[in-house]
Amino acid sequence: MSGSRLQVFFLIILFFGLSCGTARQSPHTSGTLDPVANNQDLPGIDPGTAKDTIVWEMETAEEFPPLTEKDDEADIPVAPGLESLTLSEYNVSVMLPFLNSRFNRISGLPDHRSQLAIQFYYGIKLALDKLSTENVNLSVNVHDTQANQSITQGLISRSSTRESHLIIGPAKGENVQMVAQFAKENGITHLSPFSASSRVTSTNPFYAQARPSLTTHCQSIIEHALERYRVDQIVLVCRDKPVERNRLPIFQEYFEANSDTLARFKEFIIGADVTGFVELDYGPYMMPEGDTTVYIVPSWSSESFVYSFLRQLRVVKGENPVVVYGMPQWQQYERGSYDYYEPLNVKVSSENYLDLNRYDVKQFQKKFFDTYGILPNEDAYKGYDLMLYAGRMMDQKGTLWQKESIPRESGMLQTEFDFQPVLTKDSTQINWYENHSVKILNFEGYSFKP
Repeated sequence: MSGSRLQVFFLIILFFGLSCGTARQSPHTSGTLDPVANNQDLPGIDPGTAKDTIVWEMETAEEFPPLTEKDDEADIPVAPGLESLTLSEYNVSVMLPFLNSRFNRISGLPDHRSQLAIQFYYGIKLALDKLSTENVNLSVNVHDTQANQSITQGLISRSSTRESHLIIGPAKGENVQMVAQFAKENGITHLSPFSASSRVTSTNPFYAQARPSLTTHCQSIIEHALERYRVDQIVLVCRDKPVERNRLPIFQEYFEANSDTLARFKEFIIGADVTGFVELDYGPYMMPEGDTTVYIVPSWSSESFVYSFLRQLRVVKGENPVVVYGMPQWQQYERGSYDYYEPLNVKVSSENYLDLNRYDVKQFQKKFFDTYGILPNEDAYKGYDLMLYAGRMMDQKGTLWQKESIPRESGMLQTEFDFQPVLTKDSTQINWYENHSVKILNFEGYSFKP
């Protein structure tokens, strides 16, 4: 069989077609329409928040030790008994919260919380079109999890799911854990698009997390800084709260694991109850005149704290050069904070970057609109990149592509992928695989750019 065969197990095309007069049914859709029945009320969940909000749980370099420059490939443990199969066609199951049971037949509109699934799915479909031109053969089943654990449990008990070579999704945390355990027990690669948590699974070489964890973001920031600045120039900044103070060892321990010196970064701990009216003492944490001071601020939950820190730093630095590294959530702050980003040389870590001036991005936008009658959002690009990458990797390396040394695949629109093993504390087993591709974006011209 050439190309990709798409079997759709829900009425998403029907209800979205009703909601938008310009939307078109894809000519590549075939198979049996078999919507998942569910008359229960759904638990409160807003899957759409996943695109702008990164949910990180506390983790440390000690608990999940990184691969260091001192490690070589021979030191990386290999999961026993795993054999990657190369096939002529691969079975893929996609699990997303379309919330089909909440489709409003009076207004003709899908539940607003299903937009993540709709956009992600439409991105997948365009990737399948691309893969078919590359003679990558996939049989894809798409399921509606309804953001419900009992529904998801029923889906993984289906024979079509058990016969999968790859599972993509779902979105809700409890469902991700359930599917990860199922995939582990059945030897199926499970690619998680939305979760950035380090608590999903353990000793599970079948689990591949597409979103970098907090630890990976912190390590990418410190790597970037150390390539450009001395250790004595770098200051770690946080509020005096346990959840924030516990992030600083990620930087300290990573540097210790990759350095032959006993030096440590300075730590600027600011009172948890500090407001914008309290003057901060930058003196002990500022380099001598003419030398650059680099502040790394792994804090994001309080925009007022970040704003106050940046505002006062702008005043006290005078003509001295400074650099500030922040977190990806800073990109969603109000414009008030942006006034200080450029003069303070603010940089943030990010798993995504979309250049709207790229020719292939413009072509994708046009094809997406011509096909579906709407413009793509971040989730559509994510679905496209993830499906295109996974399809190519299976075609090149087989069913367990994640255990290979995966190169950064070209041709992605928004997200690059570089899956690496996350090891257990004793470094003897692989906990899971994680995308370690994190960009450092600079703020210039009122936007963040690589």
